Amino acid sequence: MLRASERKRLKEENIQRLTEESSKYFTENHDFEFVRRLGVGTGAVALLFKEFKHEAPETKERNVAVKFAFSEYENRNLQADDEIENERRWLTMLRGAEHIVKMLGHEVDRSKVSRATLVLECVENGSIQDLCKRMTARRISAPNRVLWSMFLCLTRACISFAYPPWADGERETIPEDGTKEPSSIIHNDLHDENVLIGELAPDDIEHQNVPILKVIDFGKTTVMPPGSWETADQKNIQEAARIITGVVAMKYSTLRDENMEVDIPDETGNVRKIIVNTDPALRESPYLLPDLQNLLLLCQAVNPKDRPSLKYVLNVCKNAATTHTVQNYTEIADYDSGLESDESIRRVIQQIVFNADIPS
Repeated sequence: MLRASERKRLKEENIQRLTEESSKYFTENHDFEFVRRLGVGTGAVALLFKEFKHEAPETKERNVAVKFAFSEYENRNLQADDEIENERRWLTMLRGAEHIVKMLGHEVDRSKVSRATLVLECVENGSIQDLCKRMTARRISAPNRVLWSMFLCLTRACISFAYPPWADGERETIPEDGTKEPSSIIHNDLHDENVLIGELAPDDIEHQNVPILKVIDFGKTTVMPPGSWETADQKNIQEAARIITGVVAMKYSTLRDENMEVDIPDETGNVRKIIVNTDPALRESPYLLPDLQNLLLLCQAVNPKDRPSLKYVLNVCKNAATTHTVQNYTEIADYDSGLESDESIRRVIQQIVFNADIPS
C-alpha cells in the first residue's frame, strides 16, 4: 500500500509525462503552443494551448483547451477513457448549441497520444465555483439581475439537452409547434465547476452586462431510464437552480441542503405548501426579489411534479433578464436598488469576473 505522499508523487509524474506527450503531439501536428495546465479532475486533465492560424494571417491566434483522460488509479483509466469517448458522443449531438462548450476536434493519432483526447473551445473566465470564491473574498453579493441572467443561461443549456440538434451558435429555444418531443438527456454532473463563464456581447440583450455561461464535462451524461420518477427536464432544471442557489449563498460545492416546507406559488400561480430541498441561505436571503426566490425554490421541489416546466422557467427568466430595471427592486426592504443599475452591474461583473486575481 503506497503512502499518500508517494501516491501524490506518482500521480504528478504521470500527469507531467502525459502533458509532455500532448504538448509534443499538438505542437508538431497542429501549430499549438503549450501555455499551462488548466486543471485536474477525477477522470481527466485539461491543458491550455495557443493555436496559430498560419494559413489565414488576418485571423488572430486563439486559446484552446486540450482534455485527456487520466486517473491516478490504474484500474480506473479505462473508465476515464470511456468517459472522454462518452463526452465526445454527446458534444457531437449537442454541437451548435450556444450555451454548450464547443468541441473543436477529437481525431488524434493514438499511436502518438496514449490517452483519449478532446480539443475544446477555451472559456477563459473561470467557473461558477471560482466566481463564488471571488465573491466571498471580496464580500460582494450578485445583484438580482445578474442571477436572473445566469439562470436564463442555465435554462437555455437545459433546453439544449432537451431539443437537439442545433445550428452553429443557435440560441436554445423550445419548439413552438409542439411536434418535437423532448429528449431524456441528463447531464448527470451539473455543478459549479462544470459551468464556465464566457465573454460579454455588447449587441446581445441577454449578454450585454452579464457574460454568457457555458456547460462543460459531459463524461457522465446519459439518458433518464424509462419509468423514472422524474423526467430529464425536471432533473436538469433542479441542478441548474441549485447552482444559482450556490451563487446566492456564495458557497462552492458546500451547500447545506435540507428539506423545508415553504408557501410559494406554483407554475399556475396558486400558493401551495411545497417541500423543497435546498440551502437555508436561499430562503433566508434578505435581498432577493420574491419572484426569483420562489422560482429557485420551486425548481428544487422534492416532488418532481411540483417543479416548473422548462418553458415556464425560460419565459420568467427571459422576461426578467431583458426587461427589469432598478424600478423592479425598489420595494425590497433595506435593499439599495441602485445595485441593480446597469452601471452597478457592469462594475460588479468587472470585479468578480474579469479582475480574476483571487486564487482559485
